[in-house]
Amino acid sequence: MMRERRLAQGWSQQELGRRVGCTKQHISDLEKGKVLPSLRLLHRLAVALHVTDTDLLSDSIADVCAASVGKGRP
Repeated sequence: MMRERRLAQGWSQQELGRRVGCTKQHISDLEKGKVLPSLRLLHRLAVALHVTDTDLLSDSIADVCAASVGKGRP
């Protein structure tokens, strides 16, 4: 969801990072499900992307779980 919302805004990863106070690489890692955002960053992302914190967190957790399964983790 985060990537789709970012693209719908017409923003690059760098632009979203600038708006929420983190790096392009961190946005990339979040979108790939490599990391979860802090609660503070989660809220800033949700506000910037016009979604709820809960929607974004649910999506982030699903991405991390999918990434873990892809690496052979349960």
